[in-house]
Amino acid sequence: MSWIGARECPGRCATRSCIQFTLLVAAASTFLAILNPTNASALCFNPPCPDAGNANLAASSALFDVNDRFLNSLIQHAGSRSAVWSDAAGNSSLADRFSPLAYGANEPSRGKASDNPLAAYAAAPAPPDPRYRTWFEGYGSRSHTDAQGTFNGDTRRVFGGVAGIGYTLAPGVSVGASVDQGHTKTDVNGGTQSSRMDMTQIGVNAAFYSGPWTLSVAGVYGFGRIHSARLESLGEAAAGYGTHMWGAIAELSYYWSSGHWRVVPKAGFDGSLGTTDAYVESGGTTPVSGSAQTTKRARAYAALEVGYTNNLNNKMNYDISVYGKVIDIFSQDVPALLVTPLSGATAFLVPGLNDARVEFATGASLGVRLASNMRVYVNYDGRFRSDFDSHAGMAGVEFRW
Repeated sequence: MSWIGARECPGRCATRSCIQFTLLVAAASTFLAILNPTNASALCFNPPCPDAGNANLAASSALFDVNDRFLNSLIQHAGSRSAVWSDAAGNSSLADRFSPLAYGANEPSRGKASDNPLAAYAAAPAPPDPRYRTWFEGYGSRSHTDAQGTFNGDTRRVFGGVAGIGYTLAPGVSVGASVDQGHTKTDVNGGTQSSRMDMTQIGVNAAFYSGPWTLSVAGVYGFGRIHSARLESLGEAAAGYGTHMWGAIAELSYYWSSGHWRVVPKAGFDGSLGTTDAYVESGGTTPVSGSAQTTKRARAYAALEVGYTNNLNNKMNYDISVYGKVIDIFSQDVPALLVTPLSGATAFLVPGLNDARVEFATGASLGVRLASNMRVYVNYDGRFRSDFDSHAGMAGVEFRW
């Protein structure tokens, strides 16, 4: 280009026509380089090639968060030991606490609570406990992931809803099922890449009671679509592809109470497996294809819940609880993403995103029983790792009959 400019415009190219001619030649050279690239670096405009899979990596990583939220919802509903289903004085009987789907087990007709919670229960005949319950929830969250390697970090926003039903199968055994419809919007830091994931999850749970002990288990299968987009110099490169998720969780807890207070230590483990299909972008300056991925994660955790129940009036009461949890991600496999430019240039690997091993979680819940068969509740949950933080809120209503 310098030789052409010197030949057509001798000297210092001071005239406007010479400057315009030089700029025209530069633009033509750039266009020819796009049409006939000689190496992968010639394709890297905005964003650079090493960043081409960032939105897809973020979407794959978000599968863990989506699955984790639903698994925890299922395990909480499996035991269903909310003290809000106690009498107006806030005194739950052991029968209420340890009956999987019971409510109102210590209604005023059964007498006043004493030092022996079972005494009031035995003092008067008890009406049959309801065997069914159903719940409806809406939730939203915002999370942030730090940069690592060639990944720029991201911000994720999630919203969705849950509907579930539970059933007392036999004394000391309850089962349930639930459906979650969620939407995740991920923006990669830098503003040039984003993804949207629409996910449907179907879950089942069960709880087994023996005195103050509860063993709760749940399993999830999810399926959905991911839509990713990259903003480049000549437009947007976009792709759409499928995703699937499997998850399981088991938790053992012990219920201890004194007066209006309760303390519930818990321990458990969960595992998740997610897959994303291969994809091919269209549009943009340098569209690429990406390989399919299968990611795995296994965790163990210990948690402690502290709760307090009291009355609002003769017919209503409330329950407040807080919890803390320590999580050890003892196994994780997130393979690299193989990215291949459609122009035929050399393919390259984008390293997978690995979570920090230790995670801390905390939260609070407020539940209010409005009638003998209805309660409403709101929850806050926070999760924190060295490379990640998340804040989530949820509101729900539960009916029993």
